Amino acid sequence: MKRILFTALAVAFISGSAHALYLVPKFVADYHTNVYWSNGLKEENRAGLGIGLDLRGEFSKYFGWGLGAQYNFPRGWVHKDGKNTKFSMSPIYASLFFYPLETFLDVHPYLRGNIGYSVLSTNQLGDSVKGGLYYGGGLGFEYRKVIFEFIAASYKQKFDYIGPPAQNSIEAEYKTFSFYFGYRFSL
Repeated sequence: MKRILFTALAVAFISGSAHALYLVPKFVADYHTNVYWSNGLKEENRAGLGIGLDLRGEFSKYFGWGLGAQYNFPRGWVHKDGKNTKFSMSPIYASLFFYPLETFLDVHPYLRGNIGYSVLSTNQLGDSVKGGLYYGGGLGFEYRKVIFEFIAASYKQKFDYIGPPAQNSIEAEYKTFSFYFGYRFSL
């Protein structure tokens, strides 16, 4: 309850100080993905799709902010031992936008950075599954309210296994390069 209240107050504060407020629903397509395990293994992963929603505002002509959430549809990878695992990461994040150039021919380019928490769900790995840090960055542009973004991101997770012979933990980092397509609605 405290988190919901804090988020609502933060949105109210930020939106009150912003010049404009936008809602951006978007579609996500992962182009290239890898899973890096703390035991040194690297596994390539199948590309995936997702959906997301951003609330965006502007501080000034050059800077903006955002709060967002994304759901990546379950995707899978095949382990070295032949086991097929399905998983999904759903990041909740805050964003900072930098608009270094003026709009030219209706194209408004920008740089974007995200940081937040990734909720993880899976069908097989571990007795306890925990999400972790999510961060990403990339570039985007807007053309007549249509949003295009190219973002590299990292999702961290932790898996706990409970005996026998002893409790064991392993961490994984899921890295993606994704294309985002959305539309900006003014509020």
